[in-house]
Amino acid sequence: MITQAVVNNNSITLVGIQTCLAEQGISRSVSTICRILKEESFSRKRLQKIPVERNSISNMDLRQNYCRMLSNLSDDRLICIDETEINLHTSPNFGYAPTGLTPRVYELANRGINISLLVAISLSGEVHFKIFDGSVNGEQFKEFLMELSQINANLSKVYIMDNARIHRSSVVSAFV
Repeated sequence: MITQAVVNNNSITLVGIQTCLAEQGISRSVSTICRILKEESFSRKRLQKIPVERNSISNMDLRQNYCRMLSNLSDDRLICIDETEINLHTSPNFGYAPTGLTPRVYELANRGINISLLVAISLSGEVHFKIFDGSVNGEQFKEFLMELSQINANLSKVYIMDNARIHRSSVVSAFV
């Protein structure tokens, strides 16, 4: 009964389970419910929230049409564009200390320098890349696209990007 309540609604709380049981005329303490769940190999974890719209029929149709369109293109026309950011001021987050003591490390409060990388890759390898100090903005991304367009001036290429904010900026939208 307890595990079934969790299977039916995995966001239910211990008190919620207790209430469901009470509605069935069963009285159990919260600690007993917790123990039973542990014995049944259930543990409390962070919920992964999935938007309902993600798997709507219209979105699935759009994805299917997108895949069909891409499959009709020759591989040499496809160029994937992505960005990544690297923080040069990284340090370990875990350490060792005797039981009861907290491991400490002293470091500068400065958060360090971020470096961003824009890269365009085709199935045959790297096409173009550019490194920036700090984060990339829409204007810099547009300039990257312009450089990429010049490299591929005589070729009919299809650029594939994710849904990052800079890809949708007004500057980039006006260029594309």
